[in-house]
Amino acid sequence: MPRLSVDTSGLSWLPPLLIRLAVGVLFVITGWTAVHSLDGVTGYFAKLGIPLPHANAIVVSFGELICGGLLVVGLFARAAAVPLIVFMIVALATARAPEIHGVQDFLMQPELGYVVMLLVIAVFGPGRFSVDAAFRAWE
Repeated sequence: MPRLSVDTSGLSWLPPLLIRLAVGVLFVITGWTAVHSLDGVTGYFAKLGIPLPHANAIVVSFGELICGGLLVVGLFARAAAVPLIVFMIVALATARAPEIHGVQDFLMQPELGYVVMLLVIAVFGPGRFSVDAAFRAWE
């Protein structure tokens, strides 16, 4: 049976762009919503037992908004991914913990998918179509 061979080497820029946009837009939206409802986020964090709930609500809300925006444009993308990874790990350990009863439950958590995508950005960078890449090209 003949193999279908497609040269995708010219598309190597696409996966980092799609990952960055998908996760970046998600965090911009959730951050924007949280920034405009800090009292609700504070109450939720208090219910979860997160220390200093109001301060952490401010940090997480603005962190998601700002770091998500940085990911969308690809500016300081590797650094922007790190706090978002931390936020998602904390979410898994607090908000999602009651839902996790085994490996399958853990693997089904959306936050784990976000961590994986953010790790890809942190390790491999934002890709060719980013402000970071434009700055490197100017050097």
